[in-house]
Amino acid sequence: MTVQHISALKAATEWYIQLTSGEATERDLSAWQEWKNADIANALAWQKVEEVTKPFGTINADIGLAALDNDSKNANKPSSKPSSVNRRQALKQLSLLLAIGTASWFTYREKPWQELLADYSTSVGETKKIALEDGSQLILNTESTIAVDFSAEKRVITLYKGEILIETGHENLAIHRPFIVATTDGAVTALGTRFSARKYAAFTTVNLYEGALRISPKQADSQHSILLSAGESIQFSEQSTFEKKPLSAGSDAWSNGFLVVDKVTLSDFLSELSRYKSGILRCDPSIAHLQISGAFPINDIDAVLTSIAKTLPIRIEKYTQFWVTIKPA
Repeated sequence: MTVQHISALKAATEWYIQLTSGEATERDLSAWQEWKNADIANALAWQKVEEVTKPFGTINADIGLAALDNDSKNANKPSSKPSSVNRRQALKQLSLLLAIGTASWFTYREKPWQELLADYSTSVGETKKIALEDGSQLILNTESTIAVDFSAEKRVITLYKGEILIETGHENLAIHRPFIVATTDGAVTALGTRFSARKYAAFTTVNLYEGALRISPKQADSQHSILLSAGESIQFSEQSTFEKKPLSAGSDAWSNGFLVVDKVTLSDFLSELSRYKSGILRCDPSIAHLQISGAFPINDIDAVLTSIAKTLPIRIEKYTQFWVTIKPA
């Protein structure tokens, strides 16, 4: 699938949501028609959206206008149809085809749709605190994206990218709803706990601070699930789990605005620091081995770089605000 087709399908998705929102105007409908007729890729994308939504109800080409007419002409009359369609429900309907379709569609679902399906996200350098309906407390780290899906049977947080710290709420319900964090690598089931999860390209890392966790790689059977205890850390991929390790000191310090390191190489330190800064942050190979320790504020990267330049034999070269290179002094 080309970039053009992906872009067209994302646009078609947004048009679907707008036209079924109950808030579409005549201008919206006209703009949608112009967009659809402007390029064959747009027309094909809209056709694909129609195919996806057929099992849930056919899209009327005049649905946006009909919704407008209902609002303006019948403002004092009860309506037989809802005034809006839930955005998340619409997107889930659209993503259904991707789960049952071809491999290329499934791959598409894993990447460009994440932003559309997300409930919460953060930009580079931003952290965000979230309180969920069950009393759970979440903190999203820099450049992270999650979706929240609570049902009568379970509570699921899907971590698409980035890192999240969770303190699960304690429910007093007749039916226990397990709390699960899902990534493309598998599932983490909380057993009353405080923990963090970070999604890397090929694996997921979990740090457990309180309670217990069950780690279940996606492609492993139930017998290969592993229990994690407080004070332990583990990585897992789709196929397997790796060896448990003790928690690193300060691994959750980012939730309080700090990056804490203990005798790590300068290259590794800058790699972590770059998560909180837009642009390029490079290290000259000749000084990559230098070691650094300390606690550094992640909300002022320039101050951090100035600080380490006073304690290490290095100098900071800024070509632009978004291109910084660390070189030997």
